[in-house]
Amino acid sequence: MTTTTEDRFATLARSAMADVHADEALLGSVLRTARRRSHRRRAAYAGGGLALAAALGATMAVAGGADPAADDPGPAADTTAPVTLRLPTPEELDQRLAVVLEGGSTTRHGTQTPGRVEVERGYDRGIVAALAYDSTEVYGAAVDAAEMCEPVLAGGNDGPTRCTVTDDGWAISMAGKPDALVPDPRTRFARVTYFRRDGLVIDLTATGSGAPPLSRDRLVDLATTGDWFPAS
Repeated sequence: MTTTTEDRFATLARSAMADVHADEALLGSVLRTARRRSHRRRAAYAGGGLALAAALGATMAVAGGADPAADDPGPAADTTAPVTLRLPTPEELDQRLAVVLEGGSTTRHGTQTPGRVEVERGYDRGIVAALAYDSTEVYGAAVDAAEMCEPVLAGGNDGPTRCTVTDDGWAISMAGKPDALVPDPRTRFARVTYFRRDGLVIDLTATGSGAPPLSRDRLVDLATTGDWFPAS
């Protein structure tokens, strides 16, 4: 049996979202089924006059007994330590989600298990869920979504599954109707899973009756530009 990109993404998402609790009256099986970054260039002083003046200055200093390197502190040491990110706590993830939701929302659900943090907020037009996890801890290795994005991009990137590639990773998004019966046949969802190159993953799902409270494009923007993971 041929396995499509959507099948692989769906399988990965289902395993990531296996213990997510949804509101059956609104989400049905949507959340059960759909949960699936120059070198700086330095300016060189050129020109015969500048080069000659520098050479003469060095020669005169040596002739006078001075060591031209004596006062040269050398290249400055790089004191910038690499920033290490960590998973947010449920409270941190919930606060971040509350900030990006236009209008009022209330916490509905929040859980934390090894390598995974999930929160869910009720919104004026539906429900928005955020799942943050460390794929290295959950799957034993960082998830590289390039393989899943390649056929999507090659196919025109305008199908049910779409990919947005950034310097930091791959955002795979989906939108539409649930693929199973739900109490409200008007239910629609939009979802993005952003697989970062450092192994961290942020998954956002919006579900509502008639239309999701956040569009696919908005979710992609939030996932790829938001500070979902604090510095450790």
